[in-house]
Amino acid sequence: MVCMIMEMVGNKMYAFADDLAIMHADGDRQAVEVVLSKDMAIVGEYLQTWKLNLSTTYTGVRSLPP
Repeated sequence: MVCMIMEMVGNKMYAFADDLAIMHADGDRQAVEVVLSKDMAIVGEYLQTWKLNLSTTYTGVRSLPP
């Protein structure tokens, strides 16, 4: 299933077991937010389609300075 999501998003996506990371690099933080938000919407639709739940306890967001 993860392979299907990886083909749908526009950024680099890494998966291991039940973990998923989406990454995008750009000097413009607003551009990063827009692009990653689109990908998260795709992931959300995928979860909803397959009736999967995201564990908010273990969900994290990281932003690193350029």
